[in-house]
Amino acid sequence: MVFVPFVSGWLVYFSNEHPVHKLPAEIKSHTLTFCDFPTLVGLYHDRSWRELVTKEVALSFTSTLSTLTHDPAAFRDMMRRTNSIISGQTALYFLLREVRPWKPASTDLLTTPTYFETALTFISGLPGASITYDSAVHNQHQLERTIPSLRMVRVTTPMAIFDITTSGEHSPFHPIAHYWSTLVMNALTADFVICAYPTLTFSRQGVIQFSHPPSPVIEKYKHCGFTLSTGRREAWDLTQSCSDFVACGSRDRYFGDKATLVFPIFAGVGDVDHSVMEKPDADVTTAWKLGGRPCGNAGCFVPSERVVITMTSPCGWKPGLTMVERH
Repeated sequence: MVFVPFVSGWLVYFSNEHPVHKLPAEIKSHTLTFCDFPTLVGLYHDRSWRELVTKEVALSFTSTLSTLTHDPAAFRDMMRRTNSIISGQTALYFLLREVRPWKPASTDLLTTPTYFETALTFISGLPGASITYDSAVHNQHQLERTIPSLRMVRVTTPMAIFDITTSGEHSPFHPIAHYWSTLVMNALTADFVICAYPTLTFSRQGVIQFSHPPSPVIEKYKHCGFTLSTGRREAWDLTQSCSDFVACGSRDRYFGDKATLVFPIFAGVGDVDHSVMEKPDADVTTAWKLGGRPCGNAGCFVPSERVVITMTSPCGWKPGLTMVERH
């Protein structure tokens, strides 16, 4: 069985013998332009649609990069050479292709210390680019930053604003675990799109990091139709009680686990490149814990906490390590 989306938003199911599979490729391709990302993921698993879906996602990725630079191919090549990823609101903008009530104010480009200068040289060399903030130069933070960083440089071009960040860790994903909400815990690599909380994100929901102070950005996302909450129970399951152990549990997560959506952007990229994506037995893995007791009444409410674990060793990350940062 395969489902085909239409402009109205209805999903119509057809058997593999249905004439829809004999439609010209041009009509199928046009249909895909109206699909949301979950629908594209579903169609990708049907062999008769896979090539067309990959082309559509690649076009969407190139279109996103075209809002940042006049040369998307060179930008993508830079991302691959420098092990850099695009995260935050720009990655969310890419994922929510069916409705985009806002445009990203800036683009977060995350990289490792090894390639930071290379990435900075490329971005600052774009036409009309100028450095407007450098944490290595400015003593007072002129920008609100809630993520740890070894260095952050803001580069402004006529087309976009780039915040180039390195956390001092060997993984470009490390800062994402400190983001203000699950809603923006997404990333674009040169070849893959990654979403840490696909069920919540595609439902236009997000859990706010409890330590994050009230900010206009939260109101902006709420105004755009997103539902934001401060606890798992509030966001995910209102039927569970505080006496339910499962409801009050917490979970260790890392980029690349089974709950993460990892989807290829281009054809022929093969398996996930683990020099960019993380896994439990990698040399460097950033994990986080989103949990606490998500109870609804004040008597036993314990807010969500986030624990970020970065382990560098041949053994990789294992649960229970004491190398944690609590926020």
